[in-house]
Amino acid sequence: MALATHPTSPWPAYVRRLSVKTASARAFYETEGLREGWSVRRLDRQISSRLYERLALSRNKVALIRKTADVQPGDPRTPEEAIRDRSFSSF
Repeated sequence: MALATHPTSPWPAYVRRLSVKTASARAFYETEGLREGWSVRRLDRQISSRLYERLALSRNKVALIRKTADVQPGDPRTPEEAIRDRSFSSF
């Protein structure tokens, strides 16, 4: 059995992206989430704040991307904290 050659998203991230209406927006959130290492909470925040749409309308896309890259209160900062993230847990 071969290991995956590319990073994958956790299952709750797939479920959350299903709520996004357009395929291009879903692809954006998947790509950015993997590239930036977003937690499920961060992904949820970006989708809820309509980051994709705001970027499409923004005149200064670089500044907006930098702002979203900042760690927000409640974001996991270490792998241990990410493992403890129970925001989408059914247990």
